[in-house]
Amino acid sequence: MRKDSIVFSKIVASNISSFHNSNIVYLQEVIDAGLINKIKNPVGDGYCSNSESFVHVLNNNFYVTLKCGNLLIDNVDTASEKINIYRVSEWDFNKGENDSEERVLYNCFDNKKDVFDFYTDKYYFIYMISKKYHSSVSSIEDISSCEVVSKNFYRTKMRIT
Repeated sequence: MRKDSIVFSKIVASNISSFHNSNIVYLQEVIDAGLINKIKNPVGDGYCSNSESFVHVLNNNFYVTLKCGNLLIDNVDTASEKINIYRVSEWDFNKGENDSEERVLYNCFDNKKDVFDFYTDKYYFIYMISKKYHSSVSSIEDISSCEVVSKNFYRTKMRIT
Protein backbone atom coordinates (compact mmCIF):
# COMPACT_ATOMS: atom_id res chain seq x y z
CA MET A 1 0.00 0.00 0.00
CA ARG A 2 2.97 2.30 0.63
CA LYS A 3 4.11 2.28 -3.01
CA ASP A 4 0.57 2.99 -4.27
CA SER A 5 0.14 5.84 -1.77
CA ILE A 6 3.39 7.47 -2.91
CA VAL A 7 2.46 7.22 -6.62
CA PHE A 8 -1.04 8.57 -5.93
CA SER A 9 0.36 11.47 -3.87
CA LYS A 10 2.96 12.40 -6.52
CA ILE A 11 0.36 12.43 -9.31
CA VAL A 12 -1.90 14.71 -7.26
CA ALA A 13 1.00 17.00 -6.29
CA SER A 14 2.09 17.33 -9.93
CA ASN A 15 -1.42 18.20 -11.10
CA ILE A 16 -2.97 19.91 -8.07
CA SER A 17 -4.27 22.92 -10.01
CA SER A 18 -6.30 20.59 -12.27
CA PHE A 19 -8.66 19.45 -9.54
CA HIS A 20 -11.98 20.83 -8.31
CA ASN A 21 -10.74 21.23 -4.73
CA SER A 22 -7.02 21.68 -4.19
CA ASN A 23 -7.27 20.70 -0.50
CA ILE A 24 -8.71 17.22 -0.99
CA VAL A 25 -8.45 15.13 -4.15
CA TYR A 26 -10.23 11.79 -4.41
CA LEU A 27 -8.92 8.81 -6.33
CA GLN A 28 -12.01 8.97 -8.58
CA GLU A 29 -11.07 12.51 -9.65
CA VAL A 30 -7.56 11.41 -10.61
CA ILE A 31 -8.99 8.45 -12.54
CA ASP A 32 -11.55 10.73 -14.26
CA ALA A 33 -8.69 13.05 -15.28
CA GLY A 34 -6.94 10.08 -16.93
CA LEU A 35 -3.88 10.42 -14.70
CA ILE A 36 -4.05 7.05 -12.94
CA ASN A 37 -5.79 3.71 -13.28
CA LYS A 38 -7.71 2.06 -10.48
CA ILE A 39 -5.38 0.96 -7.70
CA LYS A 40 -5.38 -2.80 -7.24
CA ASN A 41 -5.92 -3.97 -3.69
CA PRO A 42 -2.38 -5.07 -2.71
CA VAL A 43 -3.63 -7.57 -0.11
CA GLY A 44 -6.76 -9.04 -1.66
CA ASP A 45 -9.17 -9.11 -4.55
CA GLY A 46 -10.57 -6.01 -6.21
CA TYR A 47 -9.44 -2.42 -6.08
CA CYS A 48 -9.03 0.37 -3.57
CA SER A 49 -12.12 2.51 -3.01
CA ASN A 50 -12.38 5.45 -5.42
CA SER A 51 -14.59 7.34 -2.96
CA GLU A 52 -12.73 6.61 0.29
CA SER A 53 -9.18 7.01 -1.05
CA PHE A 54 -7.87 10.55 -1.31
CA VAL A 55 -4.98 12.96 -0.89
CA HIS A 56 -5.44 15.74 1.65
CA VAL A 57 -3.23 18.82 1.22
CA LEU A 58 -2.36 20.83 4.32
CA ASN A 59 0.37 23.50 4.46
CA ASN A 60 1.87 22.14 1.21
CA ASN A 61 2.17 18.65 2.72
CA PHE A 62 0.38 15.75 1.07
CA TYR A 63 -1.36 13.16 3.25
CA VAL A 64 -2.80 9.98 1.74
CA THR A 65 -5.75 7.88 2.81
CA LEU A 66 -6.21 4.59 0.95
CA LYS A 67 -9.02 2.15 1.69
CA CYS A 68 -8.50 -1.20 0.03
CA GLY A 69 -10.99 -3.89 0.99
CA ASN A 70 -11.19 -3.84 4.76
CA LEU A 71 -7.75 -2.25 5.20
CA LEU A 72 -7.04 1.45 5.58
CA ILE A 73 -4.02 3.69 5.74
CA ASP A 74 -5.31 6.93 7.16
CA ASN A 75 -3.95 10.43 6.57
CA VAL A 76 -0.32 9.35 6.12
CA ASP A 77 2.51 11.65 5.12
CA THR A 78 4.17 9.61 2.36
CA ALA A 79 7.59 10.87 3.51
CA SER A 80 7.04 9.06 6.80
CA GLU A 81 8.83 5.77 7.34
CA LYS A 82 6.03 4.34 9.49
CA ILE A 83 2.58 3.73 8.09
CA ASN A 84 -0.15 2.48 10.39
CA ILE A 85 -2.59 0.06 8.83
CA TYR A 86 -6.10 -0.37 10.20
CA ARG A 87 -8.78 -3.01 9.71
CA VAL A 88 -12.14 -1.28 9.21
CA SER A 89 -15.72 -2.36 8.76
CA GLU A 90 -18.04 -0.84 6.18
CA TRP A 91 -19.93 2.30 7.17
CA ASP A 92 -23.33 1.48 8.68
CA PHE A 93 -26.07 3.82 9.91
CA ASN A 94 -26.77 1.47 12.83
CA LYS A 95 -24.29 2.01 15.64
CA GLY A 96 -22.70 -1.22 16.86
CA GLU A 97 -21.29 -1.64 20.33
CA ASN A 98 -17.70 -1.88 19.00
CA ASP A 99 -17.90 1.02 16.53
CA SER A 100 -15.07 3.48 17.08
CA GLU A 101 -15.66 6.02 14.32
CA GLU A 102 -18.64 8.21 13.52
CA ARG A 103 -19.03 10.33 10.41
CA VAL A 104 -21.76 12.32 8.68
CA LEU A 105 -22.19 11.05 5.12
CA TYR A 106 -24.26 12.55 2.30
CA ASN A 107 -26.54 11.62 -0.56
CA CYS A 108 -29.19 13.43 -2.58
CA PHE A 109 -32.86 12.71 -3.08
CA ASP A 110 -34.32 13.40 -6.52
CA ASN A 111 -37.54 12.09 -8.12
CA LYS A 112 -38.35 10.23 -4.90
CA LYS A 113 -35.13 8.18 -4.87
CA ASP A 114 -31.47 8.43 -3.85
CA VAL A 115 -29.29 9.93 -6.56
CA PHE A 116 -26.31 7.71 -5.62
CA ASP A 117 -26.22 4.08 -4.46
CA PHE A 118 -24.20 5.06 -1.39
CA TYR A 119 -23.69 7.83 1.13
CA THR A 120 -20.30 9.51 1.05
CA ASP A 121 -18.02 12.12 2.59
CA LYS A 122 -18.89 15.78 2.12
CA TYR A 123 -16.18 16.69 -0.38
CA TYR A 124 -16.58 13.56 -2.50
CA PHE A 125 -20.33 14.20 -2.50
CA ILE A 126 -19.74 17.75 -3.77
CA TYR A 127 -17.46 16.39 -6.51
CA MET A 128 -20.04 13.77 -7.55
CA ILE A 129 -22.90 16.30 -7.62
CA SER A 130 -20.80 18.66 -9.77
CA LYS A 131 -19.98 15.80 -12.12
CA LYS A 132 -23.54 14.42 -12.33
CA TYR A 133 -25.27 17.75 -12.87
CA HIS A 134 -22.47 19.36 -14.90
CA SER A 135 -22.19 22.23 -12.46
CA SER A 136 -19.53 23.88 -10.38
CA VAL A 137 -20.67 23.29 -6.83
CA SER A 138 -18.22 24.24 -4.08
CA SER A 139 -20.30 23.68 -0.94
CA ILE A 140 -23.29 21.73 0.31
CA GLU A 141 -25.25 24.99 0.51
CA ASP A 142 -24.76 25.53 -3.26
CA ILE A 143 -26.61 22.33 -4.17
CA SER A 144 -30.06 23.01 -5.60
CA SER A 145 -30.42 20.21 -8.15
CA CYS A 146 -31.61 17.71 -5.52
CA GLU A 147 -32.49 17.49 -1.84
CA VAL A 148 -29.35 16.91 0.24
CA VAL A 149 -29.69 14.16 2.84
CA SER A 150 -27.16 13.57 5.59
CA LYS A 151 -26.99 10.74 8.10
CA ASN A 152 -24.63 9.63 10.83
CA PHE A 153 -22.73 6.47 9.97
CA TYR A 154 -20.48 4.29 12.12
CA ARG A 155 -17.68 1.77 11.66
CA THR A 156 -15.06 -0.11 13.60
CA LYS A 157 -11.41 0.81 13.12
CA MET A 158 -8.66 -1.30 14.67
CA ARG A 159 -4.93 -0.72 14.20
CA ILE A 160 -3.13 -3.85 13.02
CA THR A 161 0.41 -2.49 12.40
